Amino acid sequence: MTKQEIVAQIQNEILTLEFAPGSTLDETELAKRFGVSRTPIREILRQLEGEGYAVSGEIRGNRVIPLDLSVIQQFFTAATQTYAFVIWLAAENATADECEQLQRIQHSFKQAVTSRDVQAMVTRNNRFHLKIGEMAHNCFLLPTLKRLLIDHGRIAWLLWRDGKQVDWDGAYASSEHHDRMIAEIRAGNAEAAVNLSNEHWELSKHHMLSYFSKQTPSQFSPSFEAKSL
Repeated sequence: MTKQEIVAQIQNEILTLEFAPGSTLDETELAKRFGVSRTPIREILRQLEGEGYAVSGEIRGNRVIPLDLSVIQQFFTAATQTYAFVIWLAAENATADECEQLQRIQHSFKQAVTSRDVQAMVTRNNRFHLKIGEMAHNCFLLPTLKRLLIDHGRIAWLLWRDGKQVDWDGAYASSEHHDRMIAEIRAGNAEAAVNLSNEHWELSKHHMLSYFSKQTPSQFSPSFEAKSL
């Protein structure tokens, strides 16, 4: 595997909670797993830290970014406005080629919904919204969006990982939102794009809040740290 393929693999495993929030990213174990030396693994871990997937410390080493109650509260506080600002700027700044790339990502998301592949839905949804962030062409908003999408993906997987809790009507509605977002971005209709983004986010937020309202700390995965979900 190439360095970027390893990065993508670890990112996907963080999004789908194969690496639990707060868990250790051990250099030696990762090097053995991917058949490379520890030097490229160190570079990969630095990249993951820079992109918001991991944190490092002198005592505990490299760890997956936590997902505790305070993080989730901050996530909900920041998400609405960030998603709105990003799509507004995308509608103003996106190129035709970028819109085509976004359309291709959406096609792959539709395929995931049709085949009811939950893992692919989570990762391809993240790719879709990340691409919109890149189309905004704003160096200040993009890092914030990337950080939000990590936890958006992890929360979505927490809700849907067994496939039994997925609202498939909602998934098809989300896919339709994507199609309409692309159309509004292509047309440069920033206000309409923001309205769609808000509608889209409210659909996701409803499912997330409904899930959390039914949970107690003891009901969350025991593999998470004591303060994590």
